[in-house]
Parts: sequence; structure tokens; C-alpha cells
Amino acid sequence: MDLGFPNVTIAGFDGIGSAINQPQQRNDNTFHLAEDFAWNPSFQGGRHQLRFGADLRRFQLNGLYLGLFARGQWAFLGVFTGNPLVDLVRGLPTLAIAGRGDNDLALRTRTLDFYVQDDFHLHPRLTLNLGLRYENSTPPYDIRDRLSTPDLSPNSITCSPKPECQFLLAGQAGIPRGLYHRDNNNLAPRIGLAWQPLATSRFVVRAAYGIFYDVGILTRDVFVRFNPPFFDVLVFPNDGSQNIQSILQQSSSPVPPLPYSLDPGLRDAYAQDWTLGVQYEVARGWVLGVRYVGTKGTRLVNLRDINQPSPGPGPRPYPAFGSIRHIESAAKSTYHALQVRSKWKLRHGLTFLAAYSWSKSIDTS
Repeated sequence: MDLGFPNVTIAGFDGIGSAINQPQQRNDNTFHLAEDFAWNPSFQGGRHQLRFGADLRRFQLNGLYLGLFARGQWAFLGVFTGNPLVDLVRGLPTLAIAGRGDNDLALRTRTLDFYVQDDFHLHPRLTLNLGLRYENSTPPYDIRDRLSTPDLSPNSITCSPKPECQFLLAGQAGIPRGLYHRDNNNLAPRIGLAWQPLATSRFVVRAAYGIFYDVGILTRDVFVRFNPPFFDVLVFPNDGSQNIQSILQQSSSPVPPLPYSLDPGLRDAYAQDWTLGVQYEVARGWVLGVRYVGTKGTRLVNLRDINQPSPGPGPRPYPAFGSIRHIESAAKSTYHALQVRSKWKLRHGLTFLAAYSWSKSIDTS
């Protein structure tokens, strides 16, 4: 699987060979079971239309997701002759990089959802939509427990052997198998209305609000698979005595790990959506609509370096490591839009549709 051409980087020129994240392979399996019920009770004149149900999904991610440095990388920077192309021809790489260990994945997660909804016809010209949904997802875990997180305690400075001793293993010493705890309070209320304030069906006011939770595709969970002790990146610098055949036969240079970490308090992202608009039938078959739409994203996934040195020559907060790419649910977003829509149905199946949106979007993700 790892056989192929290495990546060759030449300063000032396009590289050749395979990308550093090849080969790639991903096999996904989704097992889905859902059951929905509808009930139109006779009380209050049959004005309620109830729907409720449950949804169970089991998701599997299998295979080699990213073969990081599986085929190696040679970098020709022109250090020895002053010209990177001459270094290439002479077979004098500045350094070589190789991956040690496999990073194939076998992630598993499960989602269990319940919902109930009532379409309440409060008045012949007023309908309310009332609903509540509950979602519960397990943090993805590797079936062979090959996930790890950096040990940020002082023990990482003095322990041995490095880098293996600098990482804590999933499923051990009180660390969850998915490296973070389950989010158990994902309640999602929803409400909507359709109202005809005038004694005509040509003019309708519509409004809605709801909370919607994100269903992850496990992208954020695969990166911790690149941490030691299951996987490591080795750097082989050239002191001038090595060539392209011998550079990998020497010992690698000790480089501080550049790990990924998942926030133990990671939570499921969600969006609050709301809208208010009106529709008016200008003429037969011609409907004009204007509405305001808003969305606020909360607890969105964010990645930042939590081991940046202080300004100036200051030390890193965790000196045993290089950059620590920390994945957390701390970002947010807002979206506001004015939407105008005109739809005109003519004869013989011909329809004209025109729409315009004026919007503003801001996020910190």
C-alpha cells in the first residue's frame, strides 16, 4: 500500500513525486434504523397532528485515511552547492523525512435521536408547529485504542523513552476511549407559525426558530491518530557527508513532537436558525416573498496552537513539545440575510423564478 514515489521538494521549483499525505483510503459504513409515527387525536376537534419517532445510526470509518510521509520526502534546498537543482543532480538532500508506524483507522461512533412534533391548527388562519428533538452521540473511538493525547505535565520533560512516554493512551488512566466526554444535553426545540392576518389566503406571515446540532464526519477525530507512540515523524538532516542513498541509514534527529490534542470538554456544535417573512399573491400564479433569515453558530470546531512561545525569546508553555495543535469547540459564527423571491407560474408548465439575497456572515472558526 505504501509503495510509490517519494515527495521531492526543490526550493524555488515545483516538486515531483507523490504528495506527503498519500496513499489515502477511506471506507465508511453507516447502519441506520428509524421509526416514525403519526397520530391525529380527536380531542380539541382534531386540531392536533402529532408526529414522533426515533433514529439510531452507527457509523464506521475504516482504512488508511492519510498515509502521512508513508513514501518519504527529500528536500533539496541548495545548501551544499548554492543551487537546489545542482544538489538534486548530485543527490545531496538537505534533509529527509519519513513516517514511522501506521496510521490506519477503525473509528466507531453511535447516534441516538428522539423527536416529537405537534402541528396545532389553533385557528383556521393560524397554525403552530411545536417540536422538541434530543440527540446523543458517542465520541468516536478506535477499536484498537490507538489514540493518544500529549501529557502536558512536567513528567514529559524528564521521562524516558521519548516520545512514547510523553503521551497518554486513550482508554487508560481515566482517559475516555474517544479522548473527550460525551455531550448529554443536546436538546433542540423548534417552533414555527403560519398566519393569515387578513380575511384572504393571498397574504401569509411565516416565522420559525430552531436549534440544530452538527453531526460530525469524524474529520476532527482522525488527527490524534498521528501522535506517538503509534505514529511518529522522523527527520534525517544531512551534515554534508550523506547522499540520497545513505541519509536514511543514520539515526534520526531528536525533534520535539508536534502533536494534536482534543479538548476533553469538546462539545457538539449547534446552530440557532430563525426567520420571519411574508408572502403575497400579487396575481394568479404570481407569488412574491420577502423574509429575514438569521443563524448563530455556537461551539464550532476550532484549531489553535496552545504552545506558542511568549513574544520575544520567551519559552513555550510546554517545553517538551513543539507546536500543539489543539482542537476545541470554541468558535462561533453569525449570519444575517434579507431574501426576496418572486415565482410566477404560467401555463403549459412554464415557471419564472427570480431570487435575491443580501447577507452578512462573520465567524471565528
